[in-house]
Amino acid sequence: MERESVDGQLGWQRVIRRAVSRDIPRIIEIGTEALAQANLPGMVASLSRIEGLAKLGVESDDHFLWVAEDEDGVGGVLGVLVHDCLLYDRKQATIVQFECRIPGDGIKLLRECLRWWKKLPMVKMLMVSLECDGDPRIETLYERMGLHRRHPLMVATK
Repeated sequence: MERESVDGQLGWQRVIRRAVSRDIPRIIEIGTEALAQANLPGMVASLSRIEGLAKLGVESDDHFLWVAEDEDGVGGVLGVLVHDCLLYDRKQATIVQFECRIPGDGIKLLRECLRWWKKLPMVKMLMVSLECDGDPRIETLYERMGLHRRHPLMVATK
């Protein structure tokens, strides 16, 4: 997306925006690459599930799906699904995809997500699962943004 700068020159402006249908192939690509790097034993990414979730995020205002874009195209995505909470009467929101390769834009995506979540009175909590071998800075970022470690997660895979 070319924008005219203050001095009249054409230049690229980085954009944080809601995802649209044309972003879905790149969202799938980013998602499968991130899952492959996560090195979860026994877990095989499902392209059809990722595509279905991306379409749901694009087509419904009930979920959050935003992207970060620069001159190279979409380089970041944050997707959140809202669903029934297992333990409470209200709903919960779960971050299902958060990957950003544009320096500085990951925090912008997260801020936008938190603004969205805080406006939803029917959603009691926002949750995210961290990979055990992920960048430790992400947990620090989440804590700075108001998310805190609450429960250990134990997982068995086949």
